[in-house]
Amino acid sequence: MQTKVQVTTRESGVEHLLARNEVRIAAFSRGELVSLVNDPDPLDAAVRGRLLHCLQTWSDFFQRLLHLRAALTVDHDQQRVAVAHLAEELGHNDNLRQQRGGAHAACTDSILQAAMHWFKHAMMVGSDYERTLLMHLVLEASGEIFFKQASTVFDDMPYFREHAEDDGDHAAYGIDLLRRAPAALMPELEQALEAGWDMMTLLCDRMAQLARA
Repeated sequence: MQTKVQVTTRESGVEHLLARNEVRIAAFSRGELVSLVNDPDPLDAAVRGRLLHCLQTWSDFFQRLLHLRAALTVDHDQQRVAVAHLAEELGHNDNLRQQRGGAHAACTDSILQAAMHWFKHAMMVGSDYERTLLMHLVLEASGEIFFKQASTVFDDMPYFREHAEDDGDHAAYGIDLLRRAPAALMPELEQALEAGWDMMTLLCDRMAQLARA
């Protein structure tokens, strides 16, 4: 009976977590970055260039997050998914760089850098389940939304189309893993979810602001 209660509590906790994630996804879909690429008017060349500059900076940084997660995850099943995810994403930042024409100097904007490094810190100090949640429910889910819209704006760059097709699958990878999380971890995971979406929204809003500047 106790085991049944624990399983039921865990399942209800995960469903609440996923429902809350859908609320945050919907809010992100109305955010500044998605609105920028949803504008019916074509992006001005200068805005496009500044946005790509920010996206390259984030894409390069995202590779670090993938490596950190794979290196620090201990749980066997989560580590296996982390390594597979890293293998699929490896070098995607270089693909973007090549399609943009080569060299790139990272954007040094302090707000953008602070938001990116928040994720780095979270990957370093969080639990395996927190890393899984941030990677799949926040980072990949937000990427799916953005790239689906941006692939029509940047239709001359395969990088955007490929991510629009792949990120939905990547976002789903973490859900089965999170269904195994102990019920006792749900309050911490809920906090991590809210904080992750707050920082992802800050990061993407800042990219839109810098692109428009």
